[in-house]
Amino acid sequence: MPIYKYKNSKGIQLYRVVYNTKTTKGNKQTAKRGFKTLKEAKLFEANEIAKNEKSSDMMLSDIIEIYLEDKKKRFKTNTYIGYVSKTKSIIKLFGDKKFKDYTYTQFHNVMSAYDKKDFTKLNAYIMTLKNINKFAYKVYDIKNRDIEKLEYFKINKVNDYEIWTNKQFNSFIDSLPSDRLDYKLYYQLLFYGGLRSGEALALQVKDIKNNSVDISKTRIAATNKINSPKTKSSIRSVTIPKKLMQDIIDYVDRQKMTDNDFIFMFTYSNATMLLKKYTNDLPNMRLHGLRHSHASILFENDMPISAISKRLGHSNITMTLNIYTHLTKKSSDILNNYILEI
Repeated sequence: MPIYKYKNSKGIQLYRVVYNTKTTKGNKQTAKRGFKTLKEAKLFEANEIAKNEKSSDMMLSDIIEIYLEDKKKRFKTNTYIGYVSKTKSIIKLFGDKKFKDYTYTQFHNVMSAYDKKDFTKLNAYIMTLKNINKFAYKVYDIKNRDIEKLEYFKINKVNDYEIWTNKQFNSFIDSLPSDRLDYKLYYQLLFYGGLRSGEALALQVKDIKNNSVDISKTRIAATNKINSPKTKSSIRSVTIPKKLMQDIIDYVDRQKMTDNDFIFMFTYSNATMLLKKYTNDLPNMRLHGLRHSHASILFENDMPISAISKRLGHSNITMTLNIYTHLTKKSSDILNNYILEI
C-alpha cells in the first residue's frame, strides 16, 4: 500500500494512500486522499491491512460497520436503528481504536463514573459490546478477552413501570387544552386500549370499526415511517370503550377524513412532550406507561392472563408474566392469604 505526497488546489501538501479492497469480482485498487500528515496516512494504511488480514488490529468502528450491515439484513428498521444508536454511543463513550487495545481497566474506569440511574443504559452497552465481540469471533476469528470479562451492573427492580389509576388518568385528560382533542383520543387509546404508542400513531380511519381498532402496522418513533408490527402476534383487533369509539368517529367526521387518512398527524416526540407538560402533580409517566396502566387495570379486575396477553399483542403468556411480575405477585399474595383463612 504505497503512500504518495500531493498538493491540493491551494498548494497545501497532503498524503494519498493507494490500497486494495475486496469485491465480489476480486481485489480492486482504490485510493484515499486528504491526509494532513504522514502519520495519519500510515494509521489508515495499517487499518486497511488489518481489515484485509482480518486481524485484531482492525478498528472497532470497522467491525461495527460490518456488524451493522449484518443486523440490517436480519432485523426490522426500528430494531436496526436501536443497534445503530447503541454503537454510536459506545464509540462516543470509549473512543475508536484497535479492537485489541480495549482493556477491562478502561471500560471499568469509564463506567464507574456513572450513577446507579445509568446502570440500565450501561448494561445495554455491555450487551452490545459482547455481541460485537461474538460477531468478530464468528466472522474474523478474533476476540477481545477483556470484553468477555465485563460484568453487568446489578439492578434492583421493584417496579419498573409507571402506573396511573383511572382517576389519575382522567385528571390528566381534563387538564389538556380543548384544542388538543386529537392528543386526548391518542392517550385514551393507549390507556383504555393498551395499544403501543407506534401502533396508535399508525392508525388509519379504515382501521376503526365495530367498537374495535385493527392493529396491522406501527409508526417508528425514530424515523416517523410506517412499518410492519413488532411481531405476528401484534396483528390483532382490540375492543375499545363505546364512548371512546364514538369520540373518534365524531373527530374523524369533523376533520372530513377519508379511509386512508391517518387519524393522528403528530409525532411520538410531540405526544411525549405534551404528556410531560401536563402531568402536573401526578406521578411521572411515559407513553408506554399508559399501556402498562391498562394492563394493571385488567389484572386488578381478575381478567384471564391469556386474554390480557392476546389483547396486548404479546407473542406468548410467558412474556406477559415476565413483564408484569409485580402484578401477578400481588394476585398470588391475595390467593395465598385466602388459602390460609380457609
